[in-house]
Amino acid sequence: MKPDYKRNFRLMLLGLTGAGKSRLGNKLSGVKKFIESESPDSCTKGIQIATNQFGVEIVDSQGLADTNNEDKKGLISIFNEIKTNRPNVLAYVQNSSDVRFGDPSKKAIEEICKMFDTKSVWNHFIIVFTFAGAISKKNRENRAKNFSESILKVLRGYYSKNKLNDNLPIPSNLRYYFVELRDDDELELDKETNNSLTDIMKLIRIMSPINNTKEKIIVEIKTKRNC
Repeated sequence: MKPDYKRNFRLMLLGLTGAGKSRLGNKLSGVKKFIESESPDSCTKGIQIATNQFGVEIVDSQGLADTNNEDKKGLISIFNEIKTNRPNVLAYVQNSSDVRFGDPSKKAIEEICKMFDTKSVWNHFIIVFTFAGAISKKNRENRAKNFSESILKVLRGYYSKNKLNDNLPIPSNLRYYFVELRDDDELELDKETNNSLTDIMKLIRIMSPINNTKEKIIVEIKTKRNC
């Protein structure tokens, strides 16, 4: 399917709280639209959107497996955004200082799996490692490959238990990028970060919109109890 040039191009940022989604979104959009925080609790509620000078819509989302997402309304808003506006690329944002693949990361990937009736969505999926200065350049490649393989392992496990009708293979590898996100807007982006952001923008513009979301998702709603 060729890209639909009559619609906006769209990148959706996904990931755990504290991964740097909002800061990455601000860099990609060129405006400080999204609230940034170092807190373990998410500052982003639901869906927020900013459009950059190239007409690309950057969609920031609430943290998957969020620390304060008690009723999972964030998951429903993410699903509805994907189903309605069909982003071209899903970017899973991961803080480089913590490339371990724990239970929250596994849960986040499984939640993405539940939203689609096809494995083709993973051809639109990238990993963006933020705060790249936390890892020496010589170690980045191995750690990124290990993290990618952990995601692929989750996909193989999920689809072995939840059969789909598309008969498509799981990708053998995933695209990934490293970016150094600095606090000071006056500082120039380093060459690797600039190249990564440029490549991401190019990818968004050549990818067709994502199709084949499920008609609906069912999430367990947990209500807050008064003690």
